[in-house]
Amino acid sequence: MKWKGTIRTVYASVTSGGSFGASSLEQEIGLGRAERIVFLEVYWPTSGLERVFVEVPLDSHVRVREGDDKLSVLDDIPRVDFGSAR
Repeated sequence: MKWKGTIRTVYASVTSGGSFGASSLEQEIGLGRAERIVFLEVYWPTSGLERVFVEVPLDSHVRVREGDDKLSVLDDIPRVDFGSAR
């Protein structure tokens, strides 16, 4: 992500979780006041596939599937606006 001209790297790992679905495959990654997402890199360790998606839209829900060359922006997710948290 990029904020005030500085590139910042954010890492998140997704696992299948423990017992009874303890860890969701859905990730929510807060980017604060980021101006843009320069790229999103996804690596699947089992298959060794790696994908890089550029200019991912901010404030959106995206779906990334193993083997797909493009991500999907999900428009049907309900949004809740809590106003400006400062």
